[in-house]
Parts: sequence; C-alpha cells; structure tokens
Amino acid sequence: MKDGVYFSLDERAYHAENRLSASAIKQIIESPTAYWFDSRLNPLFEEEKEGALLDGSLFHAFILEPEAVAERYAIPPRAVAELNKNSTAWKTWKAAEETAGRVVVDYEKAKLFRRIAAYLRTDGQVLDTGIFSGGYSEISILWTESDGIQRKARIDYLSAGRLVDLKTFQKRGGGSLGEYVRRYFYEYRVHIQMVYYLRALKWAQENGLPVYGTDAQKEFWDALPPDPLPFVVFISRDLPLGRIVAFVEEKARDMYKLARDQIAAAERAYCANVERYGFNNAWLEINDGTTVDDMVLTDADFPRVFYDRLNAGECEE
Repeated sequence: MKDGVYFSLDERAYHAENRLSASAIKQIIESPTAYWFDSRLNPLFEEEKEGALLDGSLFHAFILEPEAVAERYAIPPRAVAELNKNSTAWKTWKAAEETAGRVVVDYEKAKLFRRIAAYLRTDGQVLDTGIFSGGYSEISILWTESDGIQRKARIDYLSAGRLVDLKTFQKRGGGSLGEYVRRYFYEYRVHIQMVYYLRALKWAQENGLPVYGTDAQKEFWDALPPDPLPFVVFISRDLPLGRIVAFVEEKARDMYKLARDQIAAAERAYCANVERYGFNNAWLEINDGTTVDDMVLTDADFPRVFYDRLNAGECEE
C-alpha cells in the first residue's frame, strides 16, 4: 500500500501492512526476538483470535462511531441469540447477515457495550464532554522517512484541536481509577504510542502525504492546524467508568524525552536485526559479551518495592 493518509481504511488491511508501528516498537524494546515471532514477518504467524479482536472493534465502534454499528455488525435479537448455534434457524440468520456484509457479534457483549456507552453519554460523563466530536475516527497514516523504514500509525480520533487515543480496559486489583490510569500509562508505554502518533501526524502534514478519502475528509485534513493537544480516554469494558487525561509535552517533558529515546533505540535494534537476519529469518538474541559475573544477581538488581517490603518486615520468617 502506498504512503498516505487513509480515512476509513479497513482494520484488517491496516494490520496486514508490514510496517513499523508503535505496538511493534514497544515489543522490540522488550525483545526483538519476541517481536519477530509475533509479527507477520514470521511465516508461521497466526492472527489474534477473532473474539478478542472483535470485542475491541465493537466497543470502539459503540464509542467512536455509534451510528455505524448497525451497518457493520449484526447483533442478534434475544430470540435469535437463544437459538442453538447448530440449529438451522441460527445458521440461516447468520448466513443472511454475513451475506449482507455485517459481522455477527455476541448478543450479551453487545448489550453490555451499548449500555456502558449510553451511561457515559449522560450529563457530565466522559462521552458528554465532546472529546469525540468535530472530527474523524480511525485515521491511518503510512509513511517512510529518510532512513528507509516504512512506518504506520492508526489514530483513534482526530479533530481540529485534538489527537485522541481510546484505551478500553478491565480494571483488576485495588486502588482508585486515577491510580490505575497512571500505572497503566507507564506500564503499557502509552507515552511511546502518543509521541509516535504525533510524529506521524507532523510528518504527514509537513511532507504533503496524499490523502485518501471523501472530499469532506480531504478538506478537513487540509484545514488541520499543527500540534493538536494529545489526549488519552480510558473506558472500562465492565462498568461505565471513564477518565480523560491530557499528555502535553510542557507538563511531561521527561516522559516525552523517554518516549523519543525508546523509539530511537527500538529503531536502531530494528535496523540492526534487518541487516543481520533480513525479514524472513528469525531474529535471535545476539551474544553481547555477557560474562558469568553479569549473570549473578545481587540485591541492587531488584526493584525498590523489594526494599519497601523488607523494611516493613514482610521478608521476616
């Protein structure tokens, strides 16, 4: 697929592009070997289970494009949902919906997602703020910089003044929602994703990438001002809980620097492995001169929480 800005690009077509994404960068930081084996570079690559992908896509649609849900998805009426999935009646209904181009989804899951989205649109809730208004969702940017690396990014929502990423989650454990969001942001390296998206947008604007979409979408893109405010919206998949956080460089300079440093490190590792192995051979860990002494653990190798627990007496017999 050519470099460019794509409105309404099919999700499967986007994921099929063998380009360096924010998700790939986060995985390369962990392990280039794990990235290669989990990527489409691996001839034995298998798509993520349909159920997991479908749940995420459906919930995003209820939040970002509720008007498009009925067009894209077939939600069985209760009477149909209660049919045996091996029955002729169920198979006939399912076949008719799929022939019409709609994806059949689980009745209970769709009911839950619809209810959560409805609650969050009530007065004063997250989706009542207009965070997802005045723009377009699911904008894909494919680009190639001077280093020759083909890259891609898919922005959940873009308006004249905002770049918004949507995170849906299932909160586990104690602590407040605010604490969970801050922990999630760092542990799942959302800072990398947001900085990468801003980079993609800036590159596309400054280099005049072609825009693929309707006339209205092209006009919207041409009128976009530079440097939108980046936001992340967190919404629970279990309950109507949501939180909006802004990730602005002036307030988080160290996190932005960390993101850029980590992206650069991942890109260097990517290029080194491409040069060493190519795309079609497994990217295996390179012996970097590790010695026996390097393999001996000391107290200094453990995180701060170890000392907190030690001082609290949790390690006492």
